[in-house]
Amino acid sequence: MYIGKVQLIILDALDAKYYKTLGEEDSIGSILFTWLGQEEPATGNYGSCHVAKPLNFNLSHYPIRKELVHIVPAPGSEYNDNEAEIWYYHPPISLHQAPQGSPQPGQLNVYSSDYEQGRTFKIKEKVQPLRPYEGDITFEGRWGNSIRFGSTIDNSPEGTTHQNAWSNEGEIGNPITIIRNGQGIKNRGESFERIIENINDDDSSIYLCTGQQISDFTPASTNDGSYGSATGIFTTKVKTPKIQNDDLEDNLEEDIILSESPNLVPVELQTENELQYLEDSETAFYDIAPTEEQVILPTTIFSLPETYIIPAGVNLNETLG
Repeated sequence: MYIGKVQLIILDALDAKYYKTLGEEDSIGSILFTWLGQEEPATGNYGSCHVAKPLNFNLSHYPIRKELVHIVPAPGSEYNDNEAEIWYYHPPISLHQAPQGSPQPGQLNVYSSDYEQGRTFKIKEKVQPLRPYEGDITFEGRWGNSIRFGSTIDNSPEGTTHQNAWSNEGEIGNPITIIRNGQGIKNRGESFERIIENINDDDSSIYLCTGQQISDFTPASTNDGSYGSATGIFTTKVKTPKIQNDDLEDNLEEDIILSESPNLVPVELQTENELQYLEDSETAFYDIAPTEEQVILPTTIFSLPETYIIPAGVNLNETLG
């Protein structure tokens, strides 16, 4: 493993010469570097530099100019054709333990006497690193943004010399995830001094808790009705309708709305035989008298006799009452 010093990192087509010759989009993240102790090239004149690609693609930590990186050889994409190895680089060596950057000290451009940082990147003053606790895993950006995978700790003086705001309640070891975007500006110390997230002072943050209670938390606003009371607890006010229970007057009359019934068609205008759709020809549609030995169907054709003979055994007086 070797040590190289970053002279240029390719992130877009503005470095047109190297962007094109190194494969255009395939060149993104590649660095032009010199070996540690090698003579510094003039800005823009990187013909004597070597090329290295990031060793890890999914988790990228791109260096800035003048930072030192470990260089290792490994197979490239064309290894099956020519067994050629290319250079890869690890994340920058943390010379200063500073999230903003760790360029090699005293690296002025020998031709212009200016400190080289980057095309747009400029180191900000007093971006401080996070203070870790036992078991923590932290990811820190260069501008005060960070993610802490931590836990509730022993917050007593015997457990730590730096108490935090999330370990006063809950069981030791309960997980907590803190996402912070921009560190606060109050009570800042020197840039090398480590700090703890401050929910009231940081620009914005998300706390994913497990039984913790964040001490001394102040809501951003208590004036908006959707925020509830000054405790920050969301509440919903329900209005109860006022119903009068006065007695009704004795002479009170109610307006009853009746709907009109549809008009019935007169019998003489009813031309449709409603029974014509009945397919059961064995069913009688009319009453059958006990004195008549017949069934009257819709298709029955009959005529009345001129004289009606009373059947034998029928007492007309009893029948008529």
